[in-house]
Amino acid sequence: RGPNSVELDAELSRYFPITERMKMDLRIEAFNALNHPNFDTPNHKNLNESSFGVITGSGGARIWQGALKFIF
Repeated sequence: RGPNSVELDAELSRYFPITERMKMDLRIEAFNALNHPNFDTPNHKNLNESSFGVITGSGGARIWQGALKFIF
């Protein structure tokens, strides 16, 4: 068993009306918004290896992305 995984994804979006038939959609998304480290499970394949029981990797870091969409 490995360590716990904590991840929070968030999104903010807003529509801006331009005319009656046209509008803009602004969207901002964050994956792993708290930037909490999520470590992989420890190495458990071979007892004779020097890396046995060592956590060698972690999950992804915080990722931000944005989009602007024009709807007509």
